[in-house]
Amino acid sequence: GGGGGITQDPLMSKDDLDTRPVVARILAVDEWRTLYLDRVRLLAEEALSWEKLNSRIGPWRTLIIEDVDADPFLQGRVPFERSLDGPEQSLKQVAEARRKFILEHAALKPVVEPSQPE
Repeated sequence: GGGGGITQDPLMSKDDLDTRPVVARILAVDEWRTLYLDRVRLLAEEALSWEKLNSRIGPWRTLIIEDVDADPFLQGRVPFERSLDGPEQSLKQVAEARRKFILEHAALKPVVEPSQPE
């Protein structure tokens, strides 16, 4: 509860001094906001990449798959696998959608310095 989901703005609390005073004050400092946004972008580029996530999930999947098969309250392996990397309502779909949203967010576009004339 309380989360903003896939499209939660990474700067949503920047003006929220009443309920998020520390976050608002940190994001009010240009240098710190830039550093924060750089880290959010890096997390989206690297940690939310399905290739990276799937490589971390694989060993856990292997570790529990026999328990998934044996659990009388689950509906077997297929729904479990779909929850991880199915086309809808899966961890993969959520990670890819969040990654896309973050990387396309205007505040998270990398700053390109103009080249100096030689």
